[in-house]
Amino acid sequence: MARANIALAEEAADLRSQISVIRAVDMKPVAEAYAEAKAKTDALVGEHDVGRALRSLQERARASDAKSEEVNEKWLDGEIKDVDAFVDAFRRLREKHHEDAIKASIVEPALASAGGGARGAPPPPPPARGYPGRPRYG
Repeated sequence: MARANIALAEEAADLRSQISVIRAVDMKPVAEAYAEAKAKTDALVGEHDVGRALRSLQERARASDAKSEEVNEKWLDGEIKDVDAFVDAFRRLREKHHEDAIKASIVEPALASAGGGARGAPPPPPPARGYPGRPRYG
C-alpha cells in the first residue's frame, strides 16, 4: 500500500507540473495582450491632463447655467413670447449644464484620489442606468 501511495504521489506531482506548464502556455497570449492594452492605456492617459478636463467641464457647466438664467430672465421680462421656443432653449441649456456638472462630479474624485496631480488615473465609468439589482435591458 505504501508503494502504491508513493507511485500515486509521483504521478500527482507529474500531473501538477504538466498543469502548470499548460497554464503558463495558455496564459502567455493573455498576459501579452494585457500588457499591450495596458501600455496603450498608459500612453493615452499620459497624453491627457485630467485637471484641465475637469476645469473645462466646470467652466462649461457654469457657462450653460449662466446662459439658461439669461434665457429665463428674457422670458420673465417678456422678451421671449413663444413658449415652445423658451422651453426648447431653456431645456437644452439645462440638460447641457447638468451633463457637464455630472461629468465633473465623476472626474473630481478621481483627480483627488490621484493625489491632486494633473495627470492621474482615468475617471471611473459613469453609473449604470436602470434599477439596482436588475439587468440594464430586458
